[in-house]
Amino acid sequence: MGDGIVSQGFYTFVDDLDLGAVFNLSLERHFKTAAIVVSDLWDSRLTLVDSMPDWDGTLAEDVGAKLQVATCQGVPTSSQAATYSQTQDLITITRTSHGASVNDQVLADFTGGTASDGFLKVASVTNANVFVAEAVRVLAEYEVVDASTGEIRFITTGDHGGLVANDTVNLRVLTGNLTSGDYTVGSTLPLGTVQITTSSNNSITSGTLEFIKVKDSSGNNVTTSGSCNISSAFSPFNIFANGEYSARGFRFRAELFSDDQDENIEIDELGYTASMKRRTETVNTAIASQCLTNNSAKTVTFGNSFFTGTSAINSSTTAFLPTIGITLEGAVSGDYFKITSVTGTQFVIETRDSGNNFKDLSFKYTAVGFGKGV
Repeated sequence: MGDGIVSQGFYTFVDDLDLGAVFNLSLERHFKTAAIVVSDLWDSRLTLVDSMPDWDGTLAEDVGAKLQVATCQGVPTSSQAATYSQTQDLITITRTSHGASVNDQVLADFTGGTASDGFLKVASVTNANVFVAEAVRVLAEYEVVDASTGEIRFITTGDHGGLVANDTVNLRVLTGNLTSGDYTVGSTLPLGTVQITTSSNNSITSGTLEFIKVKDSSGNNVTTSGSCNISSAFSPFNIFANGEYSARGFRFRAELFSDDQDENIEIDELGYTASMKRRTETVNTAIASQCLTNNSAKTVTFGNSFFTGTSAINSSTTAFLPTIGITLEGAVSGDYFKITSVTGTQFVIETRDSGNNFKDLSFKYTAVGFGKGV
């Protein structure tokens, strides 16, 4: 917008990580950045001389970045049926036993009405079945048009959402010194540009904001309602430190910032490695198969489930099945066992005699796989 580098920005990873169930997961971040001086000529620099970190434009150290992670213990996809009603920028969602807390996030897919899909921040919790969330806002940069009258304009990366003159928008200012609050749209221009007269404050500086329409040009509140599908609650974003996490769903984003209008940040590497430790579950107490008694195979449930893969990881839910070792007790020549099924939570075993008939035998087992279900 011609006013230097924006002081703060966020990049949210396109794909969330869903393990299918709650597991202990080791996460290691990959983060390599560098600072660059964008304006290396005297006449193009925006920073005052006294604030320049150096004269030659070779020193750049006023930028930084943080990798953040949010976790979900339940279903991280928008697959749980709910209903909603929206008034201005708040959405009341009804879902039995929603499990959400203030400042959590939920992914919402609105199948009825006109509310915007996306991640919603929980503003308040009414009861175990009802919570109120903030509606999705649009991120924009704003700049001063006329400082003497407080006229600004903000520019979005796409459409401004069909705003017209005299609509009321609520602005949440992220950077700059504009005051957050409700403002009346003065005019709209092509390419997602909106002009607003804020006040007669001549000290307004440019920055970034999030906006949402709260009233139409006649002064009526924006309202809508209908059905929706939501995810389980995600925690607020926290600083991503290398270590072990316990959750089903993971969401990642990077926060980028610059304290100098002439310096920007270059991202050379941004990502993470997720891994699970190999685990052995051993049962040394003999288990009675009772195959003859029950005339059926024996199902054994693991003490803790194993991770076996997902459709997004190795494109299969059975890519990492545990291996099973069996020690029979009381067996004679010709007796044998057969494993007929293995999943992440159990295996099925048959014990038989030399004539292939079911036989009651005891056994111990060892299972080797990845991850430990919680």
